Amino acid sequence: MPASDLVRDLGSGSIGGMCGILASHPLDNAKTKMQATPEFQGYSTWRVLREISNAEGNLALYRGMGFPLCSAMGMNALLFCVQGLSDRALTTIFGQERERLNSLLSGCIAGLIQSPFVNLSEVVKIQRQVNSPPPSPVSLVKERLDRFGAKKGLGQGLTATMPKESFSYGLYFLVYNESRKYFQQSWHMHTSIATFTAGGLAGCAAVGCVHPIDVVKSKVQALPMDTPDSEQSIVKVAREGFWKDGPTFFTRGFTASLYRAFVANAAVFSGYELAMSMLR
Repeated sequence: MPASDLVRDLGSGSIGGMCGILASHPLDNAKTKMQATPEFQGYSTWRVLREISNAEGNLALYRGMGFPLCSAMGMNALLFCVQGLSDRALTTIFGQERERLNSLLSGCIAGLIQSPFVNLSEVVKIQRQVNSPPPSPVSLVKERLDRFGAKKGLGQGLTATMPKESFSYGLYFLVYNESRKYFQQSWHMHTSIATFTAGGLAGCAAVGCVHPIDVVKSKVQALPMDTPDSEQSIVKVAREGFWKDGPTFFTRGFTASLYRAFVANAAVFSGYELAMSMLR
């Protein structure tokens, strides 16, 4: 792979990731509250945002954003770099005519590779969102490493994160590429509008198909760090949630997730494509 392709993927992925976090963090905060905090169960997305703002001020909507914003640079650089590398390699193997298969598989590979980094970011972010006052990211990570080591302290929820990230990113890149092409060819949309819309739809498709796993993951990651391993089992959390709330447990925060997914990923791909055009 030419070095110029690698540089473009890394730089554009970084910019796209930061755009997504800046655009969507309040909605992500609302989603986490609805999924992991009992007092917000049954609330609408906008009611959660209003309650947070009224009780703690508007800045509370951006609580926990610092670490995801910083980590977004590295994670999205890795995501788009691995996806681009995988897509070019798969195109060589299967040919250009298998474009959809290449998009799907390259996204799955990229999602799987970045899942440990996503999990770390999610643990830090969710723990800061559900605790008041929130601990600093550095002190939170340090305490977890000192008490439990890297595997248990930072790997909380990883068994749910890995399949979620792999499958969702396969669908993510497939939907984006196909819908962007359709909007431009059939609806004759301007490139920037097609990119924005296709990115939003890709995010909704990717998030919507794995939302039940995301609910369980968020619940596991919101548990206190000294929770016994048996209580952190994704099967146990899913079973207890179903027994307590029925099927609605797995749709908790669904609307907030879709709102966030559209806004975040419309911004991600808009930033990514803009950066790619500037780096060519």
